[in-house]
Amino acid sequence: KYTRDLPLGIRQRLALGSALLHDPPIVFLDEPTSGVDPKARRGFWDLIHQTAESGKTVFVTTHYMEEAEYCHRISIMRQGKLIAVGSPGDLREKFQEK
Repeated sequence: KYTRDLPLGIRQRLALGSALLHDPPIVFLDEPTSGVDPKARRGFWDLIHQTAESGKTVFVTTHYMEEAEYCHRISIMRQGKLIAVGSPGDLREKFQEK
């Protein structure tokens, strides 16, 4: 069976495993939980946190703001420009003021 024939959630798990397999110091994950059911999504974030706690730098893109809350630092981009960087709490305060 080809990976393209697998359900999206399984493909996402496979992609995450592939990204971590060679033990890189920096990991880039583009929407790693897209298409993953909510229960599995939490497991993804547990693994992402374990990876970060092991000393690796993990960059994650997401459109889910509740997932951005799991991150230590967030960068917000608009039209290719970086418009804000900070902790989830700091950015929440900054954008609630506006």
